[in-house]
Amino acid sequence: MEIVAIFGCFVMVVLPILFVLSLVMAITRKSKGWTVATIATGVIGVIAIVISLVYAGKQGAAKLAEMKQPRPFVTTDGLAEVSAPGIWTEQDFDNDVASLQIGNLIGSQYLLIISEKKREFVPEFGIDEYAETISEQMREIVENPIETELMPMEIGGLTAFRWELEGDIDGTPIAYLNTFIEGEEHFHQVLTWTLIEMKDRHFPLFRTTVESFRELP
Repeated sequence: MEIVAIFGCFVMVVLPILFVLSLVMAITRKSKGWTVATIATGVIGVIAIVISLVYAGKQGAAKLAEMKQPRPFVTTDGLAEVSAPGIWTEQDFDNDVASLQIGNLIGSQYLLIISEKKREFVPEFGIDEYAETISEQMREIVENPIETELMPMEIGGLTAFRWELEGDIDGTPIAYLNTFIEGEEHFHQVLTWTLIEMKDRHFPLFRTTVESFRELP
């Protein structure tokens, strides 16, 4: 990489100077030798620039592909983890109870995880009641809510419910894809959201990310 960087500097700085110098000398002295030098530096410069652009494009594509590869994110309490795109980073959504807050701000992709101990609820309180309770709370904080039914599913061998909600938050149209998971000793909320206009683009990624959820020993 260092050699390529040096070569790039040579291409972008030295060759243009040599070309201009050769061109000036060829014009002022009308010398065949300087004319040949002007043509040579021009051709070499164009070839070098093309090579540099191709190399930079390949390196950029490889880096982008690497950043899109999923990597594990572990909750701060060590209870669980999810695999999310490498381009995602830890965030601060000003949520004091969340054990994981990650996303891609540029792409408007957000995820947080909240875990609550099951023993803090009455024994009859199951994951379906938990999902209904949290859904009701979220329904009250959005304007003009549009929602789906709670859909039962299984994630990593654990019972879960998935739920979608759309509505306005402070005038901004938001689309939520939320999943409620019953662990061995905890209820987990995996909450994801984006702008409504980006829902169709991001929800498939959200589903894949949430389905990678697993409790840790």
